[in-house]
Amino acid sequence: MKRHSLWSIILVGMIWMIIQPASALAAEPVKIRIGQTQGVVSIDTPIFFMKPEILKHYGKTYMPEFIEFRATSAEIPAFAAKELDFGFMSTAAMTSAILNANLDLKIVMDMAADGAPGGWSNQWMVLEESPIKTVKDLKGKTIGSLAYGSGNDVALRVILSKHGLDPKKDVNIVEVALPNMEPMLRQKKIDCALLLPDFYYPAIKKEGLRSLFQNREGMGFWQVLFLVGRTEFLKKYPEVTKDFLQDSLIGLRFIMDPKNRSGLLEWLAKWSKKPVSVFEDWAFIDGKESYRDPDGVPNIESMQQDVDRMVEWKFLPKRIEIKQYVDLGYLNEARKRIR
Repeated sequence: MKRHSLWSIILVGMIWMIIQPASALAAEPVKIRIGQTQGVVSIDTPIFFMKPEILKHYGKTYMPEFIEFRATSAEIPAFAAKELDFGFMSTAAMTSAILNANLDLKIVMDMAADGAPGGWSNQWMVLEESPIKTVKDLKGKTIGSLAYGSGNDVALRVILSKHGLDPKKDVNIVEVALPNMEPMLRQKKIDCALLLPDFYYPAIKKEGLRSLFQNREGMGFWQVLFLVGRTEFLKKYPEVTKDFLQDSLIGLRFIMDPKNRSGLLEWLAKWSKKPVSVFEDWAFIDGKESYRDPDGVPNIESMQQDVDRMVEWKFLPKRIEIKQYVDLGYLNEARKRIR
């Protein structure tokens, strides 16, 4: 009896030693690599996780790692190389990833919209002294845009085309990083520049600039950014994905609550290494920055209109049904948990 008990103990111990490394590994939080772009609409996700103590799963089942790209289209090669698990995408970048790179991606959550009624729309600026008064006056001029094929780049080309200008022949479009837009405009290296909220409000305080047009003039209300996940990752880690989106919703609702604004501004200043004064006039104020859906639900109809518009203006070779690349099941489960 004693011998049997001893061997039982030894056997249990051996089994424990074998399975222990696997158990420890399983307990480790899954690293989620998230592609983000420059500008305030793309720093929302880090802000979602600014207060880990209010989140349910941060650091337990997953750990986010944010990787910055100049524009959404620049994330496509990283997705193709499986160096990203999630990323912010525009409709233009998403369709390019599908049609040109043949990537298997799914839209899982809203991130930011442009041109909501009474809300913010990205601005295209010229010098106050510039003779450019209308879009047609841009003929023969140089325009600073983000990476070719990004959402804002497509918006620019749509607006130019609507005003009778050929984006390929009548203007010179050059790629410019967002932080360099205003300096290059003031130095007259470009004639028109794109300014997002975190660059627009500080710029107009200095005066000398004026708005020529907004994205809404060509795009109306449109889904600027949404969160995309690699289908392979979603299927491998469905529960981790739900945890990640649940925390994203908790963080989203936290930053949308006006009583949290002062703390958010301090955090944002520290995170961006910029003074609070850069953000205090506009950040987290309805109508002064990009619209966010409080439930994280992307506007699929808007995205489809975007696709159809790009096909009409010959920016896409063919039409796709964007809803085929949307999977809100993970988000819906996350919303149920919160309710």
